[in-house]
Amino acid sequence: MKRDLARPRLQPLITALAVCLVLGACSSREDRIASGLRKAAELQQQADWDKAGVEVRNVLQIDPKNAPAHLLAAQISEGQREVQRAYGQYAKALELQPGMVDAKAGMARLLLVTGDRARAQTLVDEVLAAAPQHARARTLQAALLAAHGQAAQAQKVAEEVLKDPQAPVDASLTLAALHTNAQRWPEALQVLDAALQKHPRDMDLIQAAVQVTAAASPGNPALAGKAEAYFRRATEAAPRNHELWLSWARYHLVAKEVDKAESVMRAAVQAQPDDGKRRLALLEFVRAVRGDEAAEKAYLAAIDEKPRDMAVRFGLAQLYRSTGRLAQAKQTLQSVLDKADDTPSLLAARNQLAALHLAEGQPAEARRLLEEVLKSNPRDAAALLMRGRMHLAEGRARDAVADLRGALRDQPGAVEVVQLLAQAHQAAGEPALARDALAEGVKQRPREPALRALLATAMAEAGELDAAHNELEQALRLMPQAASLYQLQAQLASARRDYAGAQATLERYRAAFPQEADPHVRLGRLLTQQGRTAAALQAYDAGVAVAPADPAPFLAGVALLGGLKRYDEALARIAARDQQQPNNRAVHLQVRGEVLALRGDLAGAERVYREALAATPGQLNAYLGLARVQRAQGRTDEALKVLADGERALPQERVLPTLRAETLAQAGRHDEAIAAYEVLARRHPEDDGIANNLAYLLAEFKGDRASTERALQLASRFAGSRNAGHLDSLGWIHYQLGQYDKARPLLEKAVSLASPPSPLMQLHLGKALVKTGDTERGRALIRQALAREPKLPRVEEARALLAQG
Repeated sequence: MKRDLARPRLQPLITALAVCLVLGACSSREDRIASGLRKAAELQQQADWDKAGVEVRNVLQIDPKNAPAHLLAAQISEGQREVQRAYGQYAKALELQPGMVDAKAGMARLLLVTGDRARAQTLVDEVLAAAPQHARARTLQAALLAAHGQAAQAQKVAEEVLKDPQAPVDASLTLAALHTNAQRWPEALQVLDAALQKHPRDMDLIQAAVQVTAAASPGNPALAGKAEAYFRRATEAAPRNHELWLSWARYHLVAKEVDKAESVMRAAVQAQPDDGKRRLALLEFVRAVRGDEAAEKAYLAAIDEKPRDMAVRFGLAQLYRSTGRLAQAKQTLQSVLDKADDTPSLLAARNQLAALHLAEGQPAEARRLLEEVLKSNPRDAAALLMRGRMHLAEGRARDAVADLRGALRDQPGAVEVVQLLAQAHQAAGEPALARDALAEGVKQRPREPALRALLATAMAEAGELDAAHNELEQALRLMPQAASLYQLQAQLASARRDYAGAQATLERYRAAFPQEADPHVRLGRLLTQQGRTAAALQAYDAGVAVAPADPAPFLAGVALLGGLKRYDEALARIAARDQQQPNNRAVHLQVRGEVLALRGDLAGAERVYREALAATPGQLNAYLGLARVQRAQGRTDEALKVLADGERALPQERVLPTLRAETLAQAGRHDEAIAAYEVLARRHPEDDGIANNLAYLLAEFKGDRASTERALQLASRFAGSRNAGHLDSLGWIHYQLGQYDKARPLLEKAVSLASPPSPLMQLHLGKALVKTGDTERGRALIRQALAREPKLPRVEEARALLAQG
C-alpha cells in the first residue's frame, strides 16, 4: 500500500521537475547571452580587446544571429585596427537588424576612414533621419563637413555634440583635429585633456595628444614630458593594453631615445610578466635596436627564465634561421619537440623543421615531417601549403592543386594560397580554373586589394583589358583608399600606351591622397616615358611641395636630370636641399655620389661616398655606391671588401651579400659566387631571385649531373611563373639535363614574355628548337643571338649546331 500511495505523488514531482528544467534551460541561455554581452561591453571599455572578443564569440556560439553581439564584435575589431573584419561584422548586424543605427554609424565611420565619403554620407543621413540627436552620427557629420573644407561649420557641430556628457571620443578627436589644422595648439590640447579625463586609456586620444604636443613645440622638454605623462597615465589605467605600451615605445624611438624605449618595453613585461606576447615584443625590440648578438643572449636568458614558453624558442629559431645558422635553428626546434606538451607547438615545430630541411635540399626529410603533421591534423594549413609548394616545384601540378585547395579550407581567400593555387592550375594546363581560383578568392575577400590586383592582372595577361579595367574600377569604388589599385590601373593603361587613361587614373590617385608624394612621382615617370621631361620635373616638384619630408620626388627629379646629362642642375638641386634639410646630409652625399658617377667622375663619386660613410656609418646606399664605383674601375677585390664591411655593419640587409655574390659571378669566380648564394639561399629560402641565380650558376658553370639536378630542384618552383628570366633558367636547366621537350615550351614562354628578349634567351631557345627538330627557326635564332652578342656562354656548342646545317 505504501508503494501505491507513493506513486501518484511521484509523477507530479517528475513533471514539475521537467518543466523547471526546461524553463531553467531557457532562462540560463538568455542569462548567458546577457551576461556575455555585458562582460564584453565592460572589457571593451577597458580596451581589453582579446578578452572582450572571447566573450562575444561565446555569445555568438549560443546565438549566431544575435545582432547586438555582431555590433560589439565590430566595435572590438575596430579597437584592434582590423578594419575589414569590423566592416563585415557591421554588415552582419545590419543584415540581422536593418534599422540598427549604431551599426550604420559604425559602418559610416569605416567608410569615411577608407575615403568613401559618398557612402559614408548616405549612412549618416539615414541615421540622423531616424535619430536626429545620434551623437556618433553627428560627429561623423562634422568630420564630413571638415573633409569638404567647411571647417567652421564642422567645428560648430562638434562643439554641440560635446555638450552631451556621453559624447563619443570621436567628437573630441574631430574638434581637436580642427584646432590642430589651424595650429590652435592650446585649444586642441584642452579638448584632448578633457576627453582623457573621461577616457584615460583611449589609444586614439593619447596618440592625438602626443602628436599635438610634438607639433606645437618640437624639442620643447616641457611638452615632451607632457607626452610621457599621457602615456604613463594611460598605462597605469590600462596596464593590460599592450598597444599603449608599444605606442609609448614608438614615441621614444621616433625621438631616437632608444634607451627610454627599451625601458618602456621592459616595464610592459613587468606589468604583465605572464604575457608571452610582451616578452616576445621585447626580444624582437632588442634584436632590432641592439643587434643579433644581444638578441641571442636575451632569448637564451628568457628560455632559462620561462623554459615552458615555446613562443620564445620559436623566436630564437627564427633568429638563427635568418642569420644562416640552420643547425642551431634545428636544435632549437628539436627542443620544442622534446619539451612541448601542446599539439599546436609540436605541429608548428615539425612544419618549421620541414621548411629548414627543404631549404637545405633535403626534400625527403621535409616530406617525412609534413606527413607526420598531416597524420595528426589532416587540415593543417601550413603543412598543406608547404607540401603543395613541393608538388608544384616537382611538376606535380594536380597534387599541388589538391593540397592548396585543402589549405584554403580554413583560411578562404588567403592571398598567398590563392596565388599559388592559380599558378598550380596554370601549370596543370587549366587556365580557366586558375581564373576561377582568383575570382573565388575575390568573392571570399572582396576588400583585399592584393586579390583584386591578381585577378585584374590575370585578365590583362589574357588580353581582356576592358575586363581588367572594370575589375579595378569596381574594386576602387569599394576601396577608394587602396593605393596599390590606382597604381596597377595606371600601369596597365600605360602598358597598352593609353597614356591619357593612365594620367587620369593618377589624377584620381592624387585626389585620394592629396598629402602623398607617390602620385606625383608616378605621374612624373609616366610623363618621362612619353618624353615630356619638363612636365615630369614639374610633377616631381609638386610632390616635393606636398610632402617635403618624403625624399622620393626629390630623388626622382635628380635622377631625371642625371639621365638627361644635366648634371650641374642635378647637383644644384642636391645642394639646395642640403641647405634646407641639413640633418639629411648623409643622404644628400649619397645622391651627389650617384650624379658624379653618372658624369664619369668616379674618383669624385668615391670621395663623396667615403665622406657619407664617415659622417654617418652604416649607410646602405653609400656601401652599395662605393662598391659599384670600384667595380666599374675594375677594382673587384676592393669592391668585395667594401661589401663585406657593409655586411658586418648591416647584418640584416640582404642586398649587400646579394651584390657580393653577383660581383663574384661577374668576375668569373663562380665557385665563390655559388658558395655565397648557397648561404643566401639558406637564410632566405623564399627569395626567388636568389634561387634563380644559384640554380643558373650550378647548371651553367658546375654542369655535373648532381649540381644540375640540385639546380632543377631550386628552379622547379618557376614552372607557373610569369618572370621571363626565371622561366629561362628553368628551361635551360631542363636542356642541360637533356630534357629538350620540357625545355622548349618554357624557353618559348620566356622569350614571349621578355620585351625584348636578351641574346642569351634567344640562344637558349634556338638550341632547344634545333634539338626538338625545328632546325630552321632554331638556327635563325642562334645567328640572331650571336650577331647581337658574340661572346655568349657555350658559343662553340652554338656554332657546332649551326655547322650541322
